[in-house]
Amino acid sequence: MEFDIGKWLGKIIVEPGNYQALFEFAESEKYLEAHTQGRSVLPSNGTERTVADLDEPIREQVVATISASVKRALDTYSSQMIVLAIALVEGMTQEYVQSIFRKHPSRMHRFLNGGGQSGQVSFKLITESEDKEQILASLARDSSNTLMQGKFDKSLERVESISKDQIPDDLKEELVRLSKVRNQIVHEAHTPSIDKQDVKSAFDRLHELLRWYGAAAVAQSVPIHDPTELVASR
Repeated sequence: MEFDIGKWLGKIIVEPGNYQALFEFAESEKYLEAHTQGRSVLPSNGTERTVADLDEPIREQVVATISASVKRALDTYSSQMIVLAIALVEGMTQEYVQSIFRKHPSRMHRFLNGGGQSGQVSFKLITESEDKEQILASLARDSSNTLMQGKFDKSLERVESISKDQIPDDLKEELVRLSKVRNQIVHEAHTPSIDKQDVKSAFDRLHELLRWYGAAAVAQSVPIHDPTELVASR
C-alpha cells in the first residue's frame, strides 16, 4: 500500500482556494452592490420592487441587512474550514498509519485486540479471507482505527511511535490546538472568531504535516505517490 501524497495535497490546495475565491467575491463592494441592487423585496405597501428602485434610506437599510447576512455566512464558512482541516488531518493520518502497518505488520501488534488481548486476531477473519494480503489489509484498517481513538494529542504520539520519528513540537502543538477549536465548533456549538489568515495558517500546517508524513514514509521504506515531488523538496 502506498501513501498517496498527491491526493491529499490536492485537497489541501483546492479547498482553501475555493474558500478564498468566495471570500474575495463576497467582500467586493462592486459584486455585493450588483447582487443586492437586483434583488426583489416586498415593502410594506405590498408591491414587489427591486432594491435599486427603493428610496435611498430604505435601500441603504436593505443593503446593510444583506451585507450583514453575507458576513455571518462567511463567518460560518470560516469555522467550517477549521472543521474540514482537522477532518483532512484525520484522513491523511489514517492512510499514512495504514501504509506503515502494511509495510511493517509487526507494528500493529499492540493495536490488535480481537480476543481482548494485544496481538490477537479474529479466527473468522483468517478463515474468510482469500490470502495473507487481504488479512493484513483488514488488520491495518482495524489497527489504524484503534490508534486514532481517544484524545488527539495521544493519537499523534502513537503515530510518532510507529514512525520511529518525532513530529516537530510547534507543528504538533498547533494541530492539537486546531483540534480543540474543531471540537468547540462541532460539540459545543461555539463560534470562535476565525478570519482568512487563521484559515490560511491552518492549511499551511496541514501542508507541513503532509510533508512530514511523506518523509517519514520514505524513511520507513513505505511506497509513496508523490507526483509533485513534495517530499523531494523538503
